[in-house]
This record gives sequence, structure tokens and C-alpha cells, in this order.
Amino acid sequence: MGNLKQALDEINRAKSEIIVFPELFLSGYPPTDDLFFDEIKSDIEHAIDTLLEVSKKTHALIIIGTPFHDGKHWRNTGLAIANGKIMHQHHKVCLPNYDIFNDTRYFVPGQDIQTFSWNNQQIGLLICEDIWANRYPDRYPLDPVQELAKLSVDIIVHLTASPFENDKLNSRQKQLIRLAKQTAASVVSVNQVGAYNDILFDGQSMVFNPKGEMINILSAFKPTSTAISLHQRSENKPQQLWEETIISAISFGLIQYLNHTGFDKVLIGLSGGIDSAVVAALAVHTLGPDRVILVALPSVYNTEATQNDAIEMAKRMGCRLITQSIEGYRQQIERDMPKLLMGDLNDITKQNIQSRLRGLILMAISNQSGALLLTTGNKSELAMGYATLYGDMNGGLNIIGDLFKTEVFRLARHINQMKEWIPPSIITRAPSAELAPNQRDEDTLPAYDRLDQILEQRILKGYSLNKLNKLNDKKDVQFVLSRLKNNEFKRFQSPPIIKLSSKAFGRGWQFPLVR
Repeated sequence: MGNLKQALDEINRAKSEIIVFPELFLSGYPPTDDLFFDEIKSDIEHAIDTLLEVSKKTHALIIIGTPFHDGKHWRNTGLAIANGKIMHQHHKVCLPNYDIFNDTRYFVPGQDIQTFSWNNQQIGLLICEDIWANRYPDRYPLDPVQELAKLSVDIIVHLTASPFENDKLNSRQKQLIRLAKQTAASVVSVNQVGAYNDILFDGQSMVFNPKGEMINILSAFKPTSTAISLHQRSENKPQQLWEETIISAISFGLIQYLNHTGFDKVLIGLSGGIDSAVVAALAVHTLGPDRVILVALPSVYNTEATQNDAIEMAKRMGCRLITQSIEGYRQQIERDMPKLLMGDLNDITKQNIQSRLRGLILMAISNQSGALLLTTGNKSELAMGYATLYGDMNGGLNIIGDLFKTEVFRLARHINQMKEWIPPSIITRAPSAELAPNQRDEDTLPAYDRLDQILEQRILKGYSLNKLNKLNDKKDVQFVLSRLKNNEFKRFQSPPIIKLSSKAFGRGWQFPLVR
């Protein structure tokens, strides 16, 4: 298994008394249907046997997360290994089955909580959701934290693979503080760093003393092996701004996706609008200008102002800009198609032809150059279906698809505080798809501040229809919810969207395509 070598390398390098790896480290988290095939069972057994042999040559205690087959069922397990033996095993008690989590598809839960002795210390193991049972009392009949509090325990090692959300760190800290205070034990929480498709894992492993005081936290989005003391406080790291956190997450997610898929460059259609500008700026910030290909594909409906802004932005970032008009192709299709269809084209068809021409050309450049095409739709537009299948939705990855339109503007302003890459007129101009004369988004959508408020309340906060109507214009609510429901079929065909919030369009968003 790929992670076994990494574990062995760390064990050979480490000089600590206890060496800890996160939840399901040997297989990676989240679990997948690989667990349904016999060969994974053999691979896991081989990996555990290898760790048992290696443990004979070190004085350290090895604690590692792994799938574990008990003869009948798979368990999500933390193993404590030393001197060639499994000293202790803890099977995850609280198996989450909500949002992106699907642990019950693969594992059966543990039933009890015990401790074990190592170097005159009583140690307990918990895994991820085990510390969240108090938040979901209806889901879990047993609270492992309360059970540990009944025992004598000096150190609790918490193995976790907690996905990144832009507002989750404080919640994680509160749960770990509760764990330390209720058990009067030192707590070491080791979180996974990496990415799985659209899901990011930010690390930020933490250490708390028995009083519930955080004495160490590791950096976000940086895979690292660090020796820590349970008694020595590290310097507090300043809390990042929302914009800094989001940029770090997107940059990490983009790099991880490129590394896993084998792409070296990215391709972006740069229109002179806010969304493609932010995607381009984030790509250049992450990869540098030499690994970013920008393409402008204007038609007669693109204003001189937006075309000039695209040229100016490419210059500011030091990127080459390829410009190819789609006007000739557009005119030919609009001239020939009515003959084929025996009727005039409607306005929506004409607009979608432009978007799909751009998608066709961008995918051709992607194929020819070997660059990954980044699509540029934001969460507000995807929610409303304000995007064209096989057109501007083309691409291999969406890095802003979990940001509402107002958040995209907010990020653009912050980017300009750092780099001044985005021409100010892109930020101040009224948003437009520029697929028809004098077109504006607000011709067919509520103003984005109103739209995003309703979407945030519905998607992230789960407000009921009655509550939405009390807080917003009823016509806006009816329009937004209708569009949200009717455009599920489009979102289902979207490229992967990097998850940044508590509820992103992706594996954690499950609704019928048609109703």
C-alpha cells in the first residue's frame, strides 16, 4: 500500500516515544468501494504484519489508523503497536452517515471504550466522530468521551480525517477542549493532510493539556512530521482572515488535484468578467504565470471594455493571452441551423451556441496542450442554473464553485490588496454573461446580495420555507427555490467542485435530478 512506505519512513526517522498517524492512514480517508474487493484485505493484513515486524526494532509505540477486518466485518480502527504486538485496538464507535460521510457503508461500529498502559501511562484512543457524539445524541447511543471520563486516563490520542470547511476549526477546538476537560487528560489530535477528489483535509493537528488549554497546533495544508511535547507550549499562530484561509485552501486543492491527475498546467477562458478573473488570479498565485494558459474568445457581444480588461489582466500577471474571435463560427451556425431546424433560433439557443463554441475551443486547446481546463462558475450561478452544459461548464475542475458571487467579489478585492492583478473595472462593473446586447445578470436574477442571502440560508443553514419567507421577499424566495430545484440536472454534470463550506454541490448534496 502506498501509505505503508510513508509510515515506515517516518518510523525509521522518528525519535519520539509515541509515533501517531491519522485515521485510516494505511488506506486513506474517505473509505471507498475498494474495501469490497478481497485484495484490499490481503494488502491491509500485509501492512499490519510489516508494522509488527518493524516495531520489534524500535522502542516507540506506533499508533496508526487502518481498516481492520475482524473475521466478519470491516472496522475503522486505531491500532497501538509495540514490541511486535498489537497492544490495543479501538474500533470507531460513532460512524457518521451524513453530508460527505458514508462510514456505515463499509464499517460496523465499536461497542466499548477501554484504555491501555504504556510506560506507566494510561492511554485511550478515539477516532474522529467519537468526540462529536454530544452534538448528535439522536444518532449515537454511546458517547465515547463520557465513557472515557469514567476511566483513569493520562493521554488520549485522537485519530481523525476531518475535512476542511471554512468555519470548522473553532468547532473542532471546542470538541477537543471538552474532551480534555471531561477526562482531565492530555489530548493529542492528529488530522489528515491531503485531498480526495473535491474534499480537502487541512491537518492543523492539535495538542491540549488536561485543563483544556491548547498548547500546540500545526500549520494548515502542510504535510509534516513534527516532534511535540505534552508539557511545552508553542507560540500561538495568528488566526488567518477568511480570504487568506480560502486562498490557502484553493491553492492546496488545485496543487493536489494536479499532482494526482498528472497535469502540469492549467487553461482558463479569460472573459474580462469577475469569475474568470478570480480563477486566473488564484491559478497564477498557486502555480506561477508559466503554468497558466489564458484564452480570450470574444464575440460581437463582448464589449471593448471587457476585452481590454482581459488583455490588461494578462499583462499584469505576466501571462501569455491567446485571443481567438468566435464571431465567424457564431454567424455560420446561426445562418445554417435554421435551415436544418426549419425555423428561427430562439434567444436562449443563440446564447448557448456562443458558450458551447467557447467550450469546444477551450477543450481543443486543452487536448492539444495537455493543460487542465478550469471552469469558472460560482455557487450562485450553479444554484440558479446560470451556466451552459457543454459550454462554460466544460472543464476538469472548478475551484470557485463553492463560493457565492458576493464571496467571489470579496476575494477579488483581497487579491488586489496583495497583487493588484485584477483591473478595478472588472470588480466595479455590473456582472454580465455578455451573450446578448446590453445583457446584465440582474435582468433575470435577483441582485446578488439578495440572491446569496437566500441561498446561504437555504443551503448552509437549512432554513425552512416559512423562515425564508419571513426574512426575504416572498417572490425572491419562490424564484430562487424553484431554480435551485429545477437545475439539479446541470449540477450533476458539473466538474468536481473543491469543497470549502459546510455544504457544497457534490457528494454531500443529494437531491433528485428531476422531480
